[in-house]
Amino acid sequence: MRTRRRSPPPYGVRMQTRQIPPRTSRFDTPFGPLLVRAHDGVVHALRPWRVGDAADDDGSNRPIHDVLDAYLSGDARTLALPCEATGTPFQCSVWSAVTEIGWGELTTYAALAELIGRPGSARAVGQAVAAHPAPLVLGTHRVVASDGRLTGVDADAIVWKTALLRLEGHVVHEGRLIGAEAAGFVRVAA
Repeated sequence: MRTRRRSPPPYGVRMQTRQIPPRTSRFDTPFGPLLVRAHDGVVHALRPWRVGDAADDDGSNRPIHDVLDAYLSGDARTLALPCEATGTPFQCSVWSAVTEIGWGELTTYAALAELIGRPGSARAVGQAVAAHPAPLVLGTHRVVASDGRLTGVDADAIVWKTALLRLEGHVVHEGRLIGAEAAGFVRVAA
């Protein structure tokens, strides 16, 4: 039996929807610059600016900059920004749990693992937290190690985590929360 090959449609007839890529902007803060990648007000990435990053914003990210400015100046206690992130079911369950941590509250990777029904998977929870493309929107700075240490993907992440925790009223010294165990937030090992 002979199969017939379909010929491609004539030039210009192909039906394609063109995706408009998110716009990237740089947002300067007292803690260092941020990369903001968004489309139609939905954040696709929000992280520390890195060498080699480039901005192509046409001004459409300005409303996001305004929300960030209000949050980082202490005028707002929430980042009311819609965010689009794709992850595995495990990552999504971790991210969902992180969104339940309120302003000024803390939890540990181990406590998050128990909360999602995966006790003993604190390290995997840490990797899922680190994989989110917009950690500031998610509130990942509120998740710390069981001994009160601040952990992160890189030095920029630790700088941001420290700054955001201080903004929320926590005392951080040399990469460790001070007094958190007394406040009942984190159980710190002796």
